[in-house]
Amino acid sequence: MPTVQETAYPRLKNHVSARDLNTIYTPQPHEIALAKKVTRGDVALLGFLTLLKTFQRLGYFTALGQVPNAITEHIAALTGTTAVLSELPGYDISGTRFRHIPIIRQFLHVQPYGKEARHVMLLALSEAARTKEDLADLINVAIEELVRKKYELPAFDTLVRAARHVRASVYHQFYRQVDDALSAVEKAGIESLFVAETETRFTPWNTLKQEPGSPTLTHLKDWLDRLAWLTKYQISDKALTGIPDVKVKHFAAEAKTLDAARMLEMELRKRIALAASLFKIQSALVRDDLAQMLIKRMATIHHKGSLFLCIIRVYAWAGQSTIPLNSDCNFILKRNKIALRFPYSPPNLDFFLLVFRLSDIL
Repeated sequence: MPTVQETAYPRLKNHVSARDLNTIYTPQPHEIALAKKVTRGDVALLGFLTLLKTFQRLGYFTALGQVPNAITEHIAALTGTTAVLSELPGYDISGTRFRHIPIIRQFLHVQPYGKEARHVMLLALSEAARTKEDLADLINVAIEELVRKKYELPAFDTLVRAARHVRASVYHQFYRQVDDALSAVEKAGIESLFVAETETRFTPWNTLKQEPGSPTLTHLKDWLDRLAWLTKYQISDKALTGIPDVKVKHFAAEAKTLDAARMLEMELRKRIALAASLFKIQSALVRDDLAQMLIKRMATIHHKGSLFLCIIRVYAWAGQSTIPLNSDCNFILKRNKIALRFPYSPPNLDFFLLVFRLSDIL
């Protein structure tokens, strides 16, 4: 469960700076005029203005007993109500405070937190939960949306419970989507991952989680074998269509931390979804690495082809200064620190040494 400090939920500082007192907690003339209009007595006046200024800072009403003394003393000094500071604690339990709350809401054009505000919050959380995982991030989204729609903020625990509930609901929607999209054969293939093989006593689940080694040309066969092994299960990633990539990666990361026994303990739909996500991620990694190996192999072939072509051009150039070497050949010679000295007339020894040097590079 996240703490208040980990979110954007507004709270009062224990130590209030002089700058904050002047810029945030100083009542404006029209606010003082409103307070004098709707209150009777200095205690009510000080309580109303303190409640107003703290609500403007927090977005919710807080008990004056939780307001730092520096704020109430600052407002009292500006309004000439310092003498009643000792009587202010009684304001929190008075009916006057409850009469002041709707007046402040109307003055600030803020709606109370209720059914409509909860609906707005849940919609924002449902959308955010598709791409965000951390509860603190979801709570911040809810706060931002409520403030934008001019709603009073609920208690922090209300936000936490809502974020946790919506995240769980969205996850169950994803699990149900994957389960409905997979065929019985595909589900059986996934379930077979958690059955230990007789010869090794290891489950295929361990093989799925492991990496075959570094993606180098020397391990090409290992990666091709792994791709063939993954393809054997015929688990389509179309079941994950519509689920954000960040969630698929999250499900795969969670699955990778669990052994076969732990996977079997979880609810069936969740197990299917997590396993399918890991299949998709592992298959994509294998294909990406094989593509990188192919690119490296083609680059090597291209490099060797360029050297062979350069040798042919050197043969043609030797003894004939009128046939220039092209820029690619000059670049290859320069990169390999090979200097041409005209003329190379076959069977000049220097010429053959040059050809051997180029051949060695291959």
